[in-house]
Amino acid sequence: MGRMVASDIPELADLASAKGALAKLWRARQFHDAATLAAKAMALWPEDAEIRTQYAKSLLAAGALIEAEAAAREALLLLPESEDLWIVLADSLIRRERKHETVDSLAEACGILPRSLALLGRLGRQAQRLGKHQQAIQAFYAAAKLEPEKEFWVLQLLNVLWAARRTDQAFMTIKEGLQRFPESASLYCQLAKYFAHERQHLEAENA
Repeated sequence: MGRMVASDIPELADLASAKGALAKLWRARQFHDAATLAAKAMALWPEDAEIRTQYAKSLLAAGALIEAEAAAREALLLLPESEDLWIVLADSLIRRERKHETVDSLAEACGILPRSLALLGRLGRQAQRLGKHQQAIQAFYAAAKLEPEKEFWVLQLLNVLWAARRTDQAFMTIKEGLQRFPESASLYCQLAKYFAHERQHLEAENA
């Protein structure tokens, strides 16, 4: 199937058909065409939140990272509580290694959307990359509180605690984790690591 040109797209007679055409382009992974169509639709229906979001997401998926950042920032002025738009902004920055801007944007996003696991996870990882251990610990701790059934967040938190050399806090986190996940091989490995660090060799062997 060839690339579409915006002026050749007949599906923009109404908003519903425009959204249907966008969905079809996404299924076909034609992200450049989706961005072109979304831009045309956005000009016709500038107040529609979904179209603005799809425009930013399509640019990101097409690899137009600078344009995706600009579109996300503009849309966030109108839709500051859009998780999707904050993710587009963050990912456009992450993929360009804009590390400090990424962490600042994610911190702002998590202040607005404190229950977003997608944003908290990104904040934790990016803060850890920058050596901002306390910020990473807070993000992963918040995620673990929101999703206590997922061992993943406990392990992410432990990685940062070890990196920050907070061994006592790591030990408490391991103990609490094993209460929730008593059959976790990963947490028993973490426990063995703690005992070895403390030169408690028998306990490390038992763990």
